[in-house]
Amino acid sequence: MSVVSRFCDNRVTCEDLRGVVGYNGGKQTAFRHWFFRWQGCRLEADGREAERSSSFRLFKMMKKRISIVLLLSAAAGAGYIIYEDQTASQQNDEALEQYLEQDGIEREQLDEEDMISHGELEGTGTEPGQQAPPFELAQLGAEETLALEELEGSFVVVNMWATWCPPCRDEMPDFVEFYETYQDDNVEMVGVNMTSTESGLEPVQQFVDDFQIPFYTVLDEEGIMEDRYNVYAMPSTYIIDPEGRVAMSRPGYLDYEILVSSYEDIRANYEAEE
Repeated sequence: MSVVSRFCDNRVTCEDLRGVVGYNGGKQTAFRHWFFRWQGCRLEADGREAERSSSFRLFKMMKKRISIVLLLSAAAGAGYIIYEDQTASQQNDEALEQYLEQDGIEREQLDEEDMISHGELEGTGTEPGQQAPPFELAQLGAEETLALEELEGSFVVVNMWATWCPPCRDEMPDFVEFYETYQDDNVEMVGVNMTSTESGLEPVQQFVDDFQIPFYTVLDEEGIMEDRYNVYAMPSTYIIDPEGRVAMSRPGYLDYEILVSSYEDIRANYEAEE
């Protein structure tokens, strides 16, 4: 006897029901089909028909409530994602606005001859000729830190950047190209993210991934580099010679041609003095 006939004769069992519904696969369509057939059967007039009609109404009501819960959950999840994106964007906009309010790009720029020095000055600082200020910062995506002194003996290009800074994005492909060209020429490069101005590490990692940055990326989570390296423009770039002296201190956007020209000039003068 078929399951439908046994439904009509009120002889269906739990095992039959499991076979129709398919609990392991959740085949609700098959269940509804047989449920409607069952509901349409003529049952004995002993009250069972009313009881099963009530069960079917309960089933529909539960299904409707489950659908509402799922819809509300999906809406809440989408709302949370939108909120997170808007919050991150707002925080980046606020960081940029604060930077502009501090006249970060409006200060008087140094003359070209003041940005590069082949001589030596006493003391520690970012004025070309001075000993470069030391730093030790956490590396992005690694447990190790990176200290400037570890790179002594190489020409080191230090670039300060932030994800909310449009010129930083514009110049980064040039820095990647420069590193790939000169990395075998005793050149190291360190990208210093101004992490204390960021909304979190996620946009920083996304920035590094987007540009496939192959050199060191370190995190200034405490905001120490702004004062230590006199960062008043974003981005800012420094070239440090093998003896640890600042050979170039250049605020603002820097393209590939200027970076190459500055480096080669610094290197030629350094090697000529050896």
